[in-house]
Amino acid sequence: MRNVSTNEKGENLTINCLIPARLGSKRIPQKNIKLLGNKPLIAWSIQTALECNLIPIVSSDSQEILDIAKQYHAEILKRPMSLSRDIVGDYPIIKHFWEYYPADLTIYLRPTTPFRKKEYIFKALKAIKADKLTTSLRSVELMSESAFKAFIRGNRGILSAFHGSFRDANRPDQSNRQTYRGNGYIDIIKGKQAFTGDLWGPRCFGFKTPPVVELDTMDDWNKAEQYLCYQQREKDGLSTEVIDSSIISTQPSIYNQRYQTLYNNEQGEGSGGSEQNGPGDRG
Repeated sequence: MRNVSTNEKGENLTINCLIPARLGSKRIPQKNIKLLGNKPLIAWSIQTALECNLIPIVSSDSQEILDIAKQYHAEILKRPMSLSRDIVGDYPIIKHFWEYYPADLTIYLRPTTPFRKKEYIFKALKAIKADKLTTSLRSVELMSESAFKAFIRGNRGILSAFHGSFRDANRPDQSNRQTYRGNGYIDIIKGKQAFTGDLWGPRCFGFKTPPVVELDTMDDWNKAEQYLCYQQREKDGLSTEVIDSSIISTQPSIYNQRYQTLYNNEQGEGSGGSEQNGPGDRG
């Protein structure tokens, strides 16, 4: 299945939405089906695609992941195990996908960036459709400190500048060019790159987004759970002051129980209402 859209000249463009989700993950075991809040991680990207009237297609080596994806109304594509190892990059995965779902534009939504706003998806699509010379688009966010201040740690711990001289790396940050990092919010590849061997091509547009949570480590995961907690508390009209991180658990059921306890207390349903409890008393 493909979506059909138009470019600036009114020409029809076919659009596919690929969500890659292999089973293996060393830093966060079974990350793509681990519950984040009240649903599996992969469901966040599927639902974003559906909200944007896109047809999400999940590519995975795992039948378990594919079955979950179908429950959330995604189409599925079984990926060979050879394309699911740690060392496999984006190009082989997308090339395999293109063999079954060719299109003018392929939207690439990585599950590890779960919190997206659909207006940025639409803006990214508009940006790439407006420029015929652009070969691809990658979402980026401004780095808090320029990469020109980075170092490489070599033999025996000796530092060398990542770029330029050691003196250059020690200049004030304001003296360096701003640098950006890819954040997985949305990537888009034009179909003409399909079998070139060069996925992003010579003109990759950098689409700026606000900073986002990316889930690469358990620390990242805990921050994501905390973000959801703050969001829910704000929705319920409760205090969003900093909460002790001990209320965030890597086990969502425990996390939800702890949040419900806070909610009940602040509604006066538990022992000691919120008027008596400051932020430090809610752990």
